[in-house]
Amino acid sequence: MPIYEYQCTCGKRFEKLCRLNEKEAPPCPACGGETRRVMSLFRPASSGEDSSFGGGCGPCSSSSCSGCS
Repeated sequence: MPIYEYQCTCGKRFEKLCRLNEKEAPPCPACGGETRRVMSLFRPASSGEDSSFGGGCGPCSSSSCSGCS
């Protein structure tokens, strides 16, 4: 089952695991309003980054890996 990203008119963005045959957009979990499916954003890992954590050297918040052990 694919994960789709939706956005509400109130500005809330959320993801939902959907069946392939689901055509209807789910209501917003924050306000119950109408939503539309949007393109998901991604950021490819730069060289030297651990892509499993989405950036940096890992779970730390440092932008420099020189201090990581």
